Parts: sequence; structure tokens; C-alpha cells
Amino acid sequence: MEISCIWLLVLLAGTKGQQKSKESQVPDQPSSLQLHPLPSGISLNWSPPLNPKIFIRGFLLSYGLGSPYAHTVTLDSTQNSYKILNLEPNSHYVVSLKAFNNAGPGIPLYGSATTKAAAPSSPPKDLTVISRQGKFRNAELSWQPPVEANGKITGYTIFYSPRKNAPISEWIPQAVGAERLSQPIPESLLDSGSFFRIQARNSKGPGPLSESIYYRSPKEVPIGEKTPNSNPEVLLLILGISGGVSAVAAAVGAWICSKKHQERKKKNQGKRTLSQTEPRPPDLWIHHEEMELKNVEKTSENSKATAPNPQEIQNEPKNSEMEPGNPNIPQPVPEPEHSGIGRRGKLNA
Repeated sequence: MEISCIWLLVLLAGTKGQQKSKESQVPDQPSSLQLHPLPSGISLNWSPPLNPKIFIRGFLLSYGLGSPYAHTVTLDSTQNSYKILNLEPNSHYVVSLKAFNNAGPGIPLYGSATTKAAAPSSPPKDLTVISRQGKFRNAELSWQPPVEANGKITGYTIFYSPRKNAPISEWIPQAVGAERLSQPIPESLLDSGSFFRIQARNSKGPGPLSESIYYRSPKEVPIGEKTPNSNPEVLLLILGISGGVSAVAAAVGAWICSKKHQERKKKNQGKRTLSQTEPRPPDLWIHHEEMELKNVEKTSENSKATAPNPQEIQNEPKNSEMEPGNPNIPQPVPEPEHSGIGRRGKLNA
């Protein structure tokens, strides 16, 4: 019994050493890899490396759109199949598969596959009504392809209804080719008004419906009652002409104002030069008051001077005393004919 136990321990130790020796190098690449596309995924099957002496601890599966490095999944060493789900329909994916052990990952094996098409998962976008200016009877629907087509679009279906909330079975369908992104609205629907919806389809079926839009053609004015304002083109022409005339008038007015300003400036400069060369005339109003004040002062002085003094009246000689020949009054001395010479002679004498 003891010998058997010792022999068992020796076997276990030998297998352990053998297992360590098998992980001294990385594994070889898997021997095969098959990919099977699904509508929204890829199914994979593979075979392990051909060298059984190298120990394998598991597999690393990487995948992505056009590149295998977007997502990575770690799988058990005993697993040889896997399904990648939730992929985009009608899209090309690249897959990488490699075995690994404690020494590291081995050489990868690559593969690629394109997922199968599916019905469009989004409706056509930008559904609008386009009408020419002044020609509301020529309205048409316009749209763009869906963002998530999930395959090649094979056509569109337009639905008409006078009621927005009516069941889709009561809407009137109209098929349109995949090459078209617009469709004229039937003239019978222009006056009454209608709601419009659209959906895209491919080889796997139709996609979801778009939101509804409403359009009704406005009533046109009869030809005999049309005015220039009823035509947008004429209105734009009138606005353009009036705007041009206003701009020209504003420019002319600005030029006239600037010219007058320059002339006024020149006149002011001429006046300044004259005022610097000629003396400034007196202010008549101020000098008139000063002259009146001076006249008043003079009249008062004259009145004082002419008024007789009582003492002078008493001392004034009488008329008899003022008569000529009176010895009390000094008589004037007669001047010689040549006053200058006589004076000199007298002075010399």
C-alpha cells in the first residue's frame, strides 16, 4: 500500500513538471476558423492548434467593423464555437482568434464576414413639401434615404390620408422606385389637403413609417384680379428697385450735406481772417448808454456852473460902474498890428 502511494505521487510530480514544460512557449494558431453570417450576428467554429504538446489555457476572440480590435471576448480552452450577436445588418466584420497560455497569446487566425441584410430599422428622413414660387399647383414631396437601411433600398411607399390618426390600412399607398427622392403630389389632393407618410423597403421587407406631414395648396388669385404684390417675383423686384433708389437718394443727400458743410466752414474761416485784420466795431448799445451817462453828467455840471452864486451877485458891479471911461474899471490895452513883433520889441525894451 505504501509503495502504491509513493508511485502515485511520483506520477503526479512528473505530470506537473511535464505541464510546466508545455507552457514554456506560446501556442500555435488555431488550425481552422469558419464564419457563418446571420441577420444581426456571426456564428463561428474553429479547431485548436495542431501541436498537442503545448498547453492551452483558452482563446481570445476579437472582432469589429473593418478592424478586429473593437471588442474582445475570452473563451475557455475546451470551447470551439461562439455566436457574436447584436451586430449591424448588412455590415462587414473582421474576426481574430488566438490561443493563449501563461507564456502569452499565440499567433492569431483572421477571418471576415458580412452580416445578412434586414428590413430598414429607421424611416426615410427629411420628408418635406416643395412648391415653386407662385406655382402652388406644382407641389411635390421630397425625402432622403433612411440612416439605418440594413441593406440596399429597393423602393419607397408613400401613404396619403385626409385624417392623421386613421389606421394605416385606410391610407392610400403609392409605390416609388429606389432611384427617386421626390414625387409630385396628385392635383386632386391639393385643394382638400392631405397628410403624408413614407417608408423604405429592401429585400428583407419594409421599414418603419415616418412622421406625418400636412399640406394644402393655398388658393390662387384669378388672373384678372392679380396685382403686382400677389406675385413674389414682382414684389421682390419692386423692393429691390425701391431699395436702390433709397440708397442713391441717401448718397446724394449725404454728398450735398458734406458740400454745404465745407462751404460753411470756408465762410467761417474767411470771417475769422477778416476779424483778425480789421478792428472790431464798438458795441453801439453799450457805448450809447455810456454817452447818455456822460451827457447827463455834463448837463449837471453846466447847470451848476450857470447857476448864480448869491455872493457873486452881491459883489457884481452895477451897470453904471461898468460903463466905459470909469476909472475904476481897467481898460484893455490895444494890441499892435504885428503882435508877434510888438511883443518881442516890448520884451526887448
